[in-house]
Amino acid sequence: MKCLVVGGAGFIGSHLVEHLLNQSYEVEVLDNLIAGNPDNVSIPVATSIEDLQNEFWDVIFWLADRVGVKTIMQTKTFNLVGSLLLLRTFVGCSHRIVLTSSSEVYGQYWPKYQFSYHKRFTYAWIKLLEEFLVSESWTSYVIARLFNVYGPRQRIHAGVVPYFCYRAYHHLPLTLHEESGYCAVRSFLYVKDLVELLAMLAISNWTGIMDVGNPFAVISIRSLAMKIRELFDSKSAVLTVDNPYAGPRVRYSSCMEMRRFFGEDYLRQKLTPLEEGLKETASWYKKVFDQNDSQLQQLMK
Repeated sequence: MKCLVVGGAGFIGSHLVEHLLNQSYEVEVLDNLIAGNPDNVSIPVATSIEDLQNEFWDVIFWLADRVGVKTIMQTKTFNLVGSLLLLRTFVGCSHRIVLTSSSEVYGQYWPKYQFSYHKRFTYAWIKLLEEFLVSESWTSYVIARLFNVYGPRQRIHAGVVPYFCYRAYHHLPLTLHEESGYCAVRSFLYVKDLVELLAMLAISNWTGIMDVGNPFAVISIRSLAMKIRELFDSKSAVLTVDNPYAGPRVRYSSCMEMRRFFGEDYLRQKLTPLEEGLKETASWYKKVFDQNDSQLQQLMK
């Protein structure tokens, strides 16, 4: 099977490339390297469409957008038109496409935020536009709405887990963004589990939108901070600040479509327990922080 991974030098993309190569698939990587690191993958990275070897693939994995919920200017998703034009360029270039979207797309539909146009939601709007383009342009597609993926190679400011790891290692305060004293609750999916699920979806005949997360790894952000602080044997204080735009207090999916597709027993056996995933992730970051080399500079982008 011939695969193209767009954004393949990034956090999720590099793990996916590694998994696909281990499955003996033919893989190409396209990445502009704004946030990605070519050292994350063992094969050449094309930085432009002209550098690609093929013009048609069995599956395109689209992981191109940089994660972020800041302002549209502060995130690399400012090139909204460019991103959509690039995606449109690949229409007709594959039998199937797998788009990684985000649980952030649900944020604006929670009652409190239904009529809010806070800067937090710019990333969600971009992902929704990509979803519309994919669903209208491909007849065979998977749109995976991801719920808090974590693991090695994630940029420090791209998720709460690496951010807490960085601050715990340096004994800096771990700040919780709460609303009226309510601590957020989220689920967390280990990246190595995610790429296996995406690869299985890619070779299936299933088409549609699926919530992809770990419904068995639900935790409050306060408890998460405590666990990470313990893993680093850190003296970090845990502080709270009131933030009315911290997002929904509770956001995790029961992942019913995912359970139906993969099977309840399979998921319970295969998905990495949160304690185990956090331990592996913390161990990886400790090594990176100890070395304090160019890899850390890439993670700080």
